[in-house]
Amino acid sequence: MSATMINEDFRTRAKAFLQTNGMPTSRDEEWRFTNLRKYFTDAVAPNSTSVELPAYYHNCEGNKIVLVNGVLDAERSQFDNTIEVTNTHPLLGSGIQEENYFTALNAANYTDALCISVKGENQPIHIFHIITKAEFVFPRILLSAKRSSSVVVNEFYTTSSTANVSAVIEVFLEENANVNWHAIQHDNGALNVVNHVEAQVARDARFQYVSLSQNSRFIRNTIQARLNGENAYASLNGFYQTDGESLVDNHVLIDHKVANCESHQLFKGLLDGEGTGVFNGKIMVHQDAQKTNAYQSSKAVLLSETATIHTKPQLEIFADDVKCSHGAAIGQMNKNEIFYFMARGIDEKKAAAILNYAYVVELYERVSDEKLKAYLIEKLKKESDIDF
Repeated sequence: MSATMINEDFRTRAKAFLQTNGMPTSRDEEWRFTNLRKYFTDAVAPNSTSVELPAYYHNCEGNKIVLVNGVLDAERSQFDNTIEVTNTHPLLGSGIQEENYFTALNAANYTDALCISVKGENQPIHIFHIITKAEFVFPRILLSAKRSSSVVVNEFYTTSSTANVSAVIEVFLEENANVNWHAIQHDNGALNVVNHVEAQVARDARFQYVSLSQNSRFIRNTIQARLNGENAYASLNGFYQTDGESLVDNHVLIDHKVANCESHQLFKGLLDGEGTGVFNGKIMVHQDAQKTNAYQSSKAVLLSETATIHTKPQLEIFADDVKCSHGAAIGQMNKNEIFYFMARGIDEKKAAAILNYAYVVELYERVSDEKLKAYLIEKLKKESDIDF
């Protein structure tokens, strides 16, 4: 069966799904804390024909891929012949294990997929999403990491006006492959994005995902990793910051299907104003997944009395020889620590900035691309008005 026939088949299934399933509401368990209609309305803002690429586009090294409203911009993209870039792939659509409204919406409406295949060691791949219209756009990305390959992917969103995005990312790691994916969701106050990431991890493969979600209107990250082969590893991490009426909703799943696998989850939030954060993290351990090591941690700091956090850590374990743990902590700024700084001549505002920086930087340190890490940490220091 050809790739085209497979792709059309999953498009047909998606359209059929949408005929009987509407946009989720707070009555749906997976969306109980998120009022989608508050963010996705029928109002259409003017299109923005000129959106500048972020500064990092001009500073980064490696492969640069620009997607304008989900479609490859060949003129501004620059990639070498060590990676294969096409608009279709035999595995496209097969990574989604459980269809939902937004994965189906994407499958039914995306224009061209971005399909990337990598072999061996590779230069970083930088994906820049440029959104110039308010109607929904549907980026569809597939990454196929061949056996023993290694690659870093850095993903950025840029828009200058109201933008609605439903993105789907499928990642397939063959044996001993290594993929580090960094999703930078920064400084887009008019951005509404629903982002679904699904990783299929084979034997001895390693998948690390880091999302940094700040200063955007609405972000829903569904991040799922399926450990399908022994000694597979997944690390899913995120930092989210909300203010005003913004909302960041992280739904995370690591699915241990076989024995002798390891996984980690770490998510941290800073919530101010009337901002809302949601963390729903699950570790699933199947009956055959003996000798599993799995750890999950969720932390949130409320910086105002009107900020809200909803946290739901979950363990579903059907094996009896495992090491699994989860923890959740919610608190406010430590006044004793603030006093400690003030007693040494540092004013309250600066003290709070230093403490917030120390809290956040742990997630930034998990970015494996050293140049991107340095760029992000310097940006964080500048925004925090910290000069050390």
